[in-house]
Amino acid sequence: MDILIANKFFHLKGGAEQNVFDERRALIEGGHDVLDFAMKDERNEKSEYIRYFTENISYDNILKSIWKLKNGVNPVYSWNAKHQMEKLLRENNVDVAHLHNIYHQLTTSILEPLKNTKTFLTLHDYKLICPNYILYNKGLCTKCKDGKIHCITDKCVKNSFVKSAIAYLESKVAKYSSIDSFISPSNFLKETFEDFGFRGEITHIPNGLDLKRYTPSKVDGDYILYMGRKSPEKGVQDLVDACNWAKIKLKIAGSGATIPGAEHLGHLNFNELGEAVRNSRFVAVPSKWWENQPYAVLQSYGWGKPVLTPYHGGFKEIVEDDVTGKTYYEGGLRDCLKSFYDDAPNLRKTARGFAEKNHDINDSVKSLLKLFNS
Repeated sequence: MDILIANKFFHLKGGAEQNVFDERRALIEGGHDVLDFAMKDERNEKSEYIRYFTENISYDNILKSIWKLKNGVNPVYSWNAKHQMEKLLRENNVDVAHLHNIYHQLTTSILEPLKNTKTFLTLHDYKLICPNYILYNKGLCTKCKDGKIHCITDKCVKNSFVKSAIAYLESKVAKYSSIDSFISPSNFLKETFEDFGFRGEITHIPNGLDLKRYTPSKVDGDYILYMGRKSPEKGVQDLVDACNWAKIKLKIAGSGATIPGAEHLGHLNFNELGEAVRNSRFVAVPSKWWENQPYAVLQSYGWGKPVLTPYHGGFKEIVEDDVTGKTYYEGGLRDCLKSFYDDAPNLRKTARGFAEKNHDINDSVKSLLKLFNS
């Protein structure tokens, strides 16, 4: 089968990209032909389809973004992306298109050339029901259930009126009626979309790991590891404060500003990250927003480490107390952190076993192919 995978980034930026590359690798190993579609970027992995990639654009700099509008690249409807997709489809056979994060840079303009192709889209976040992606703005927020105009009035995107207005406009212009089925890694996200009145068909298929790339840990370290971005909804400052209170060493893997009270490892590649996880005591994922099915948890399991998370969102489906980790309710991070430090070493094997049973990429791809062929 000739399968097109589209995602705005073609380098390891976050969990969505980890999912893309694991899926891509498994499909190729299974004998399928995979075509890539993304933005150009000097950090990109190699692809024979790079000539079809779109112009790179970041909307962090508004002035540069406005300048690029003349090239047909914009966050609402990208003529450049549409043109490049048309070119790819003219010159190649595509049986199925699997889209991941296309918002803002690739945009739904690429759906028009795909209108005669079976097309599926994985929901990695809440973008289709919440313009700022995360149902969080200085706290959990579901205001968009009553209308997405709240994104502008509350400046939900980086506290910027302009960026929030662009996100709102994109949400009104974007049309997804040609998608055959949406894919949700967690039941929680699926149910949240349905609660918001989302009308598209949603199929639940858990994220998977390419487990042969993960060597499980055989040691019990003396530090806690956090891996990911350091934005407010991730709860990193709370974790730093809790570790300092408990007098437990904390290491943080990820780019961005340093936070006093922790050792910062910076951005790590896959092998470096694996080393940091395997040598840790456990991995903490203290998110304040309702995570979908975060790779920080799944990768920790792959490397044989349990996790500490709050008891909400998608965590409730993948973290089992005293089996794969420990969960806590609001306000319980400090006490849970201190008690789990002693218990975590007992859960290395069960954490890995959970990943093998429930999150093998080969099982995920089997489910995807079944959906593609339905």
